[in-house]
Amino acid sequence: MGFPKQILIIRHAEKPHEKNNENLSVKGYERASALAYYIPDDFDTIDHIFAAGIGHHSPSHRPVETVTPLAERLGLKIHQKYLKDDHTTMVNHILGDDKYTDSNVVVCWEHTDIEAISTAFGTTNVPSNPWPKTIFDLVWKLSIVPSQNTYSLEQIPQLLLYGDTKTKI
Repeated sequence: MGFPKQILIIRHAEKPHEKNNENLSVKGYERASALAYYIPDDFDTIDHIFAAGIGHHSPSHRPVETVTPLAERLGLKIHQKYLKDDHTTMVNHILGDDKYTDSNVVVCWEHTDIEAISTAFGTTNVPSNPWPKTIFDLVWKLSIVPSQNTYSLEQIPQLLLYGDTKTKI
């Protein structure tokens, strides 16, 4: 079984005010660019990047756009075959494949599924409050508890852009 040593879960970056626009806003693109330096500089070496894919019932380009600068900077492929409603299959894929053992994984998804993704990985201390619509500047760091094959959650404010806060969920 593949148990990554660290999983960083982020919400896609800021979206525009137009409801039909599935891309990032200007601030969202700024955050995506900043994450390309923040993540590898503040966390362990990243080995794999996953983002909610684009498809039926999953039209948003924002998760992929958020991690594209990071993937380009690190020379990594974005695994985007799992659509937003298929996060359980993504988690099962990661946990079921030995190539992810002891690796560091970034997952970028829609905020409404981040608690479920964390729980599916076996995280023991997931907040009961839903991820607020207004929070784009938080990293959920899941660290393996090897003796139990579960994960412990640490919430880390990014503090990358003007207006970012130390708010946790």
